[in-house]
Amino acid sequence: MNIETVVIPFGRDRKHQNLVHGYYMLRHRVFAQGLGWDLITIKDVELDEYDREGAEYVIAVDGDTGEVVGGARLFPTDHEFYSSQLSLDPNTYMIADAAAGLLEGLPEEICTFELPRQADVWELTRVAAVNPGVAAPMLEAANNHLALKGVCKCLAMGSPAIMRVARKLGYAPSSIGPIVRNESGNFLAFECEVVPPKAAGSSPNNSGLRLQRCI
Repeated sequence: MNIETVVIPFGRDRKHQNLVHGYYMLRHRVFAQGLGWDLITIKDVELDEYDREGAEYVIAVDGDTGEVVGGARLFPTDHEFYSSQLSLDPNTYMIADAAAGLLEGLPEEICTFELPRQADVWELTRVAAVNPGVAAPMLEAANNHLALKGVCKCLAMGSPAIMRVARKLGYAPSSIGPIVRNESGNFLAFECEVVPPKAAGSSPNNSGLRLQRCI
């Protein structure tokens, strides 16, 4: 399979909105239909409260057929969003809200570390792929994209297999909590330093930003 990757900001790239829609549909097939997660889906797409302004999507496409075969969501940890004017507390980002007990079905102990809220730390969640081989190019694309944005660290949450793929690619992820289990399966939260891109210009958002060291 000839895999091509693209990073698409939420709601800004109308030219590629069909790919974003394809990613939402893939999430429905993988999570709701395949894994049996109890999720709210509409017309064969799966979205949640973190699919909003600030999100960016790493999407893998079969270069021969144009089919969306994988995707993941990137989100800044310093972003806050009030669901209404009456909200007392904002949603922040998915991993932080899970650790605060705000996400039904995800145990709070998924993270035992104090979580950051800073511009140079992002999270990666909702990783979906048609087969395990698609995850590697998506993680590479995510790293390269974040590096070119000046991000120094990425938090991630999902199947423990995601961390294993990151290690095989030469990254150095470390868990920030235990493997937890619910009726939907096993979940793990981990963190990983963002490293310089292996191939200059491989990110679609190569804007010439200098890399920042994580202190």
